[in-house]
Amino acid sequence: MAMTPHTAPTRIVTARQRVLAMLALAADLLLLVTVVVFLLNHGVELVIALVGLALAVSGCWWMVTEDRSRPGLGVVSASAGWSWGS
Repeated sequence: MAMTPHTAPTRIVTARQRVLAMLALAADLLLLVTVVVFLLNHGVELVIALVGLALAVSGCWWMVTEDRSRPGLGVVSASAGWSWGS
């Protein structure tokens, strides 16, 4: 049997559920504002850390996948990225 608006079961939402839903939305908004303020205050440090992480990952990639002199460059790049990003 197909569900129509007349045969669909109705669900009653209590006042407590509505208040908790509004509280959850307010908490989400507060979290969003907190993250935005944090990013605005520490944006430069986060960019430097991401660049250091990218340098360290690329250095580790060179160290593992290349042959001859490039693993040495990978070690240098990974250690530079590690020290620059932290």
